[in-house]
Amino acid sequence: MGAGYKFRMTSDARQIIRFAIRHSVFGFCLSAVFVTALIWADVAQLRTLFAASPVGWLAALMLFFFTGLTFASVQLGIAIMQLGREERGQPR
Repeated sequence: MGAGYKFRMTSDARQIIRFAIRHSVFGFCLSAVFVTALIWADVAQLRTLFAASPVGWLAALMLFFFTGLTFASVQLGIAIMQLGREERGQPR
């Protein structure tokens, strides 16, 4: 890995990265819907807590981020596990 080394991304690597990003973004979108529903329905009085606190926006942002991280990880894991079924011809 000298000064002249250049990393070339193959088309397979691009497809893998695109696959991971696409499914992670979908997981974050699902979490946005989930967190919005939680706040709208005032589950566990979250909306009340967020509105009453001066840093409620930060708590809502953290809730969205960490829920999004979880949903994106689950979505990516499910998508990866489904890859083998397509090759064997099994229905989803």
